[in-house]
Amino acid sequence: MRKMLFAALALCGVAGVLAFTACRSCGPAEKSPKYAWRGYMLDVSRHFFTADEVKRTLDLMHEHGLNVFHWHLTDHNGWRLAIDRYPKLTSVGSVRKASSKRSSTMFLDVVDGDYGPYFYTKDQVRDIVRYAAARGIRIVPEIDIPGHSGAAISAYPELGCTGIGNCSELCLGKESTFEMYENILDEVAELFPGEVIHIGGDECSGSNWKKCPDCQSRIKELGLKSSHDLQGWATKRFADYLAKKGRRLMGWDELATWDDLPRSVIIQSYRGASYGVAAAKKGFDVVMSPDTFCYLDYVQGLEGDPEEYQPFGVLLTVAKIARFDPCAGVPEDCRKHILGGQGNLWTELVTDQKAADWRTWPRLAALADVLRNGPAKDIPAFMARMQKIRDDLVRRGVNAAPLGPLFKPVPDLLPGARYESLKSENGKRLDFAKMLDNPLNFSVLQFDLNDRRDSFRRVFATRDASMEKGSYRLDLEFDRISMSAADDDGFRRGLEQLKALARPKRGGVMEFTGAVIVGKAPGR
Repeated sequence: MRKMLFAALALCGVAGVLAFTACRSCGPAEKSPKYAWRGYMLDVSRHFFTADEVKRTLDLMHEHGLNVFHWHLTDHNGWRLAIDRYPKLTSVGSVRKASSKRSSTMFLDVVDGDYGPYFYTKDQVRDIVRYAAARGIRIVPEIDIPGHSGAAISAYPELGCTGIGNCSELCLGKESTFEMYENILDEVAELFPGEVIHIGGDECSGSNWKKCPDCQSRIKELGLKSSHDLQGWATKRFADYLAKKGRRLMGWDELATWDDLPRSVIIQSYRGASYGVAAAKKGFDVVMSPDTFCYLDYVQGLEGDPEEYQPFGVLLTVAKIARFDPCAGVPEDCRKHILGGQGNLWTELVTDQKAADWRTWPRLAALADVLRNGPAKDIPAFMARMQKIRDDLVRRGVNAAPLGPLFKPVPDLLPGARYESLKSENGKRLDFAKMLDNPLNFSVLQFDLNDRRDSFRRVFATRDASMEKGSYRLDLEFDRISMSAADDDGFRRGLEQLKALARPKRGGVMEFTGAVIVGKAPGR
């Protein structure tokens, strides 16, 4: 019966999913999922996954009750969808040039020759759409507009403000840009019957728009105040265009900046849950995927994690996902706008299916459980259930990561010195500034203040994870920060320094609670 229901909803597109109450009281998992939108995003732009690998992903999603596949098809690093009217999008845009070295942990792999051409034909897409529908899964395609468009601009340089193909944001001053992308969206809508089409819209600096005579002329013509408002106008134009085709535009949480967007637009939070909460308060429907709970490329903190997996980001464990609540902080009268949640796998550092499995499972299974049943009330029982799921996946050939153990604790820097554990009461993201060029740990940090200076001398870690100079993000919700000093004065200075350096990344006030004196060195 459940399979029949899934299939019936799939034939109606995502509209069938969104017709459910978005956030309802939890019933038995097999009868009443808590959230209607239970999704997974796969980035196939940075690294490509074959049609068969996508089908395998859909099979695993279906097993765990996930019903929305967000297919990230275009970005700077590759255009992966055949568009008949613009063949160079794939003949040129699906190829990444060889690189001799990786410039940072966020950039792509080193390849001896060109990476590509890799893309999906229209026949492959139609087959995948049918395959997903048979499993009750709606596909939401993402075509990035106007940012993250380097691959498209490399194929058609006239799309960029400079006209030479070296920028990453579309020119919004030329009418030809809109004509081309409306034609592209026509072909996308023909391929994907679901109601929702994602256009990204994130991380646009607008620097070229400020210099571009075409964009500046458009801003003046429309009476807009800035290039930022130019993107808002363009987003509304695309939303209206899709609405005429019976589709809903979806985008990342920057889109909620523009209050004049139609409330048919769906907002996907990623920079933190607070952006989703704010969007829901404005009356937008929201899919919650805050990175600190839902970014599956983030580090798992596993002891002996193979180097090939390039651990990246803040710590995200199965136990942490168990506590994810998409409605946390959302006023009761706005919870109807929370459609659900979604795990996202970005693939800058995920080169193949083996690596994707390691990052995705069993963390996606944990997220699926939470989206069906709500946050775990019994963590030990939840972890035992996830262990069984992980063991079953491994037996079937899925390269699922273990649930633990986590990194071993760092030995005390000053045995017997006094320590204080600091915990973030509100769980906001912190920004630790000026951490120099030291190895950094994702589980437990210890700051040595024994030299009595007013700056941290060294950051000790349990793992050699080289970070670039500058600031670094760390979510304190799951962590303990141990600080040691030779005397009370040094400890007091260190505590004040920590409070000064640790501040909310996105505004608000950080409160430290639960301070505990663990010990004091004899004779000090």
